[in-house]
Amino acid sequence: MSKKKKQTMTIVILCVLLVAAGIGYYGAGVHQKKKAAKEAAQEDKEITLYSLKADDLVSMHVVSDKADMTYTKENGVWKDAKDNQYPIDQEKINDILDDVAEVKASKLVVTDPEDISQYQLDKPSYQIELKDRAGTTKTLTIGMESVAAEGYYAYCGNKNKIYAIPSNITDSLSYTKQEMMELQRSLIAERSVHPIPFQGRKKRYMSQTGMNCLKNSKKNKQKY
Repeated sequence: MSKKKKQTMTIVILCVLLVAAGIGYYGAGVHQKKKAAKEAAQEDKEITLYSLKADDLVSMHVVSDKADMTYTKENGVWKDAKDNQYPIDQEKINDILDDVAEVKASKLVVTDPEDISQYQLDKPSYQIELKDRAGTTKTLTIGMESVAAEGYYAYCGNKNKIYAIPSNITDSLSYTKQEMMELQRSLIAERSVHPIPFQGRKKRYMSQTGMNCLKNSKKNKQKY
């Protein structure tokens, strides 16, 4: 074989190898892009920790650094389980139910954590226990807030998996007992004030305590 033919053959082989390398590089790049897109889609996909119907719930226990409250539903009305003589602000209850009846995580943070205290889940910021009429119970434990996780660390029932849940879920869990009873106090105050007519003057208003004192005063005068 002549020298010229050998050079031509070498050039052809090199071209073939170069094309093959190019195809392989392109294929690897496409594969990496697909893999990255798949991982990104998995990260963006919400994870449902649990889903209950708010209308089916009959009991709710909420613990935070501000309050430890248990609510039960009787005849469609939520009440304080320890003192059902005073109705709870139903709008605030609905705020809580809107946040916790169904909880979705933005991502799974870790599986089988070695130490849950690094997520402040050994001393949680909030804990919610829900029970529906079928007897199904769900407990959500919420630890510290994390900028990196873009939310709060939490687990549902099982400590083996820790998730990141949206920060706004805790907004309604920060009510104090006083705030939950605020509506009732205002109603008591409103109902305890009555108009008292005075001759030649406009109506004045007197509290229930004042009315009782006025009645007792009249009774004492009649005795004498």
